[in-house]
Amino acid sequence: MSKKFDWTISSIRMISMLLIITCHFMQYFNNELAWWFNVGVQIFLCISGYLYGCKREKIEYLKFYTKNFKKILISYYIVFIPFSLILLFMNIINLKTVILGICLKGTVPGGGHLWFIPTILLCYIITPFLSEYVSSVGNQRQLLVKYVVSIFVCFIIISLYLPSFSSAWISCYISGYFLSRITNMNTYKRISITVILIALILNTIQIFSDYIMHLNIPFYTIFCNYAHAFLGVSIFILLKYLLRNMKSNYILRLSDKYSYEIYLGHQFYILGPLSLMQITSNVILNTIIVLIAIIVTAWLIKKASYSITRKNICQIIRAK
Repeated sequence: MSKKFDWTISSIRMISMLLIITCHFMQYFNNELAWWFNVGVQIFLCISGYLYGCKREKIEYLKFYTKNFKKILISYYIVFIPFSLILLFMNIINLKTVILGICLKGTVPGGGHLWFIPTILLCYIITPFLSEYVSSVGNQRQLLVKYVVSIFVCFIIISLYLPSFSSAWISCYISGYFLSRITNMNTYKRISITVILIALILNTIQIFSDYIMHLNIPFYTIFCNYAHAFLGVSIFILLKYLLRNMKSNYILRLSDKYSYEIYLGHQFYILGPLSLMQITSNVILNTIIVLIAIIVTAWLIKKASYSITRKNICQIIRAK
């Protein structure tokens, strides 16, 4: 029997998408709240980890990597290449910047949000190893120990060998993965309450430091990143409880279908040299134009991605 589709996760995904778009509008207006609304990305990572943690079957490494890298990279290049070529022809960037972006080693003005792409790919890379690591768990206590060990190992490895990544963001994915593996409801409740309390403490300290005392603490960026990570995981836990009875509806189905494509294209129209936020003298009208551009772009990305994927499948079938 197929597992019932979880519309709660769809609802959380849609909320995350709206938080991210709102964040970048706020960033355009230099609103400090942009940092807090940006937690939508951490929620996205937690969602991804949770969904892959729900899959109990053994992962075939090559098949898993091929499928997920295609899913992420085809749409990414459909967005990145046209926008980067426009910027190149406008003499805003050089060819080296384009090449680095293609290799996932950098991005272009207006495309700062694309840091997410190498991050989620790294999460996919570690997923089969997480699966093997968790499959030998004997009880829930051992699972929690392995969760703590995973977070610690992630911090050490990324700090030493992958400094261009944030271990805090990867820990959101790992947290989601382990949350899906906690089968004992009492254990799940205890862990959820613990995570939420840690998030409250860390973020209270950050608010106190940033807005009241204006302290300059060593390694403060790392502290803030982990405070943000715990905030994202906590919001995921709370929304999963509050929206636990969500049913299918047209808006959620659209959000599920286009959320990734909306994420890929949206910021180019809000921030950077291609922003449409000053296309007229009316802010409300500009915002509406931007939203229309985002929706149309997402539709085009999905259509182009589907065409490329379908063509590849047809070629494989003919080859057989």
